[in-house]
Amino acid sequence: MATVNNKTYGGRRALFILASLILVGCQGIEISYFGYKANDESIIQLLTSGTRQGVWNKDDIALNYQYDYTDSALNISGALALGTYYDINFNLIRSLDVYLFFLDTNSRVLKTALLVQSLGHRPDQPLAFAKKLSVPAGSRSFTLGYLGEATEVGSMKGTNSLEFFYNLPQQPH
Repeated sequence: MATVNNKTYGGRRALFILASLILVGCQGIEISYFGYKANDESIIQLLTSGTRQGVWNKDDIALNYQYDYTDSALNISGALALGTYYDINFNLIRSLDVYLFFLDTNSRVLKTALLVQSLGHRPDQPLAFAKKLSVPAGSRSFTLGYLGEATEVGSMKGTNSLEFFYNLPQQPH
């Protein structure tokens, strides 16, 4: 630690660095998958004229949704539920981010939007959402994806287990 005029600045510097990291973390980081390819089996067509609804299932996750689409906006709402695998094997979802990916005619990502973000919820707890998103020019469809962490805290085994799970568009080769 450096001292100047009999004052210690090492602690202040550490406090400044910690405060800076907290402030940067609170800003949010925009994740982009621009140009990545979506899996064709999970694509949802953007259809106008009325409210559309459906269920997006992937692995052990189900997302019930309904949406209204105009040329420039997508109003989407619904609820996400994790399946029995997470409920049986874990008692805490440490983090879960669910994304909506706007796609072009070739199923390539034009824009990424955060649909649901959750920290520290139980696996059996459904997550409701409602968003109004601007639709980028050239969008013809969308798909969903997720990135999460599940854990078993305080298990009888005396250890904590951790599992990362995700389903995201793939980077082009």
